[in-house]
Amino acid sequence: MAHAAYRSGENIYSEQEGKWKSARTQSRISHSGILLPEGAPSGFADRTTLWNAVEEAETRKNSRLAREVLVSIPREIDPDKHRELVWQFAEQQFVSRGMAADIAIHETDARDSKPNPHAHILLTTREC
Repeated sequence: MAHAAYRSGENIYSEQEGKWKSARTQSRISHSGILLPEGAPSGFADRTTLWNAVEEAETRKNSRLAREVLVSIPREIDPDKHRELVWQFAEQQFVSRGMAADIAIHETDARDSKPNPHAHILLTTREC
């Protein structure tokens, strides 16, 4: 839950812990959103609802709630195309296989002060 808040730049309330997860991040987030597989509850389009449902479904103490995929976006690609590229990739590779994808595209600078666009994709470990 904290990971989703940080990556997306949103504050998320954890029902299990009864507290807010902070969204403090140093990165500039250009796009964020959730992609759902066909047949998933429409309420899961809300980040807080999705991750609270994931926490509730996993009852084991050592459960793995999510997987993260980090996608580097070539600097040469026009920033206006980043969202389309990442959404299409997530849809083809993960959502089509029944996973929900919580996506955040970060536009940060690399050590050489040049753009370092990248995307964080948090994936549910169970089908929706």
